[in-house]
Amino acid sequence: MTVKQARKTLGIRSKHLTDKEIEADIEAANLLKDIFFSKLIEKDVAIS
Repeated sequence: MTVKQARKTLGIRSKHLTDKEIEADIEAANLLKDIFFSKLIEKDVAIS
């Protein structure tokens, strides 16, 4: 997701956020997503 897409999604809630803050939030969300799917795959493989 780009900063532009995030601003469009967040709408007025992104008004007072800087691009750097939004970029940091996007990076954090991507990291959490990667961890989630990594653990999900580990769990699925362990069950198989």
